[in-house]
Amino acid sequence: MATGSLGQGQPIAVGIGLAGRYLDRLPYHVWALCGDSEVAEGSVWEALDKASFYRLGNVTTIIDVNRLGQRGETEHGWHVDVYRQRAEAFGAHTIVIDGHDVEQIDAALGEARRTTDQPTVIVARTVKGRGVAEIEDHEGWHGKALPPDMAERAIAELGGVRHIVAPARKPEPAQVSRPAGGPVTVPTYTVGEKVATRRAYGDALRALGARPEVIAMDGEVSNSTHAEEFKKAYPDRFFEMYIAEQMLVAAAVGNQRARLRPVRLHVRGLLQPRLRLHPHGRHLAGEHPAVGLPRRRRDRPGRPVADGPGGPGRHARGAWLDRPVPERTPPRRPA
Repeated sequence: MATGSLGQGQPIAVGIGLAGRYLDRLPYHVWALCGDSEVAEGSVWEALDKASFYRLGNVTTIIDVNRLGQRGETEHGWHVDVYRQRAEAFGAHTIVIDGHDVEQIDAALGEARRTTDQPTVIVARTVKGRGVAEIEDHEGWHGKALPPDMAERAIAELGGVRHIVAPARKPEPAQVSRPAGGPVTVPTYTVGEKVATRRAYGDALRALGARPEVIAMDGEVSNSTHAEEFKKAYPDRFFEMYIAEQMLVAAAVGNQRARLRPVRLHVRGLLQPRLRLHPHGRHLAGEHPAVGLPRRRRDRPGRPVADGPGGPGRHARGAWLDRPVPERTPPRRPA
């Protein structure tokens, strides 16, 4: 998946890694390539923290430390030890390499595959634009196309036009083996019976757990939403993300990539556009249309669960079952 400056690559990789290790139990490995500007985002470190907490040895992050961001030098430049120490502090196995040395790259990837009980972070020191003297390690070329004459000189300097084919061995096909799901028994209540909305939600979530593809991603609100009932019934499909909502939302996208149906539980007030959850959802929806959050609240996928008899409030606990979002045309306002 293409990610970007929202720092989504790492948490998406963690979502896929969780599915591989704990649910599908398949031997695949997940690779996330991050830029050194991107790792200024907190969601990258939230994700690395959770990868370590869940012992995801099947997740490897490669940080391309080329020193230059969009407008100039990054926060830490080529100080690769800073990145190494930070990754180690979050519980990762770290490897520092010359990102232009093919043998070092090969050795690092092999070491990452052999590390099974913690995530790996490969810190690769590189030079932006290496091999083209006119732009190598120069500022001002981020996201810009070379003029035609300069492009021709660059191609010539890099060895000219070549037609290189590098055949790769395709992975062996793997079959996801999940238990057969049972019927979903919808909870019912007696007319006139007083049942808290959150209790009804917990009952409904537990009922949906009869489907093996349904999992719960909790932002430390399970005692409020009664999602703890799901945890009691299906502990192997309940993942506590603590109060790391950016990580939680993007990891749920990774879960969907693994053909799961994640239910996200977090504080609804943090889903507002001014904070980072909504941009995560909008950007990811462009990559995977069946995932993410629509632009208008009235089109959101699912309805929030009220946090008490007063109805939904600004900080009501919310729960959303990720599902495809249909295209809708906003209603016209009266003239």
